[in-house]
Amino acid sequence: MTQKTNADTLTNELIYHRFLMSNGQTRRHFKELNTPEYVALHIIEDSVSADDAASGKAYLRDIAEKMQIPVRRAGKLAGELRDRGLVRWLHDGDGDEGTYVVITDAGLRLMENQEKRFRAYYGRVIEKYGRDEMIRLLGMMKRLEDVMRDEWKETEVDADADGENE
Repeated sequence: MTQKTNADTLTNELIYHRFLMSNGQTRRHFKELNTPEYVALHIIEDSVSADDAASGKAYLRDIAEKMQIPVRRAGKLAGELRDRGLVRWLHDGDGDEGTYVVITDAGLRLMENQEKRFRAYYGRVIEKYGRDEMIRLLGMMKRLEDVMRDEWKETEVDADADGENE
């Protein structure tokens, strides 16, 4: 039997807390949308800009990049949202110039209803935890995600290099 190190404990705690945040407790606050749908709708809504010719258009490649998922998965997600009447899926030109989605009124309403639930819950959490502490925590979480993403990229490069040498 091997003895656990501090790094082992930290690793396990990190995995456990990421699991809880992405799977367990947060899920019960979603009623009509799941997490990826909610995030995608926000990305689409955020694409609206008064002084941009492409305002309101959220290109699939941009959704994929912001959600850190493959374009194919973003397309599947957009199709599911379209099928539910929450977005319209359109394209520029004959489709070669880009495929994008725009949020519908039904999508906006559903997203706004979900936001009300979150504001009530997370408003209490932030009040109890402390606004400044939450801001600091979110900054640290962003930095951690950046480090983890960079490490995954390095791991993929190392794995590719190892495969080339065989």
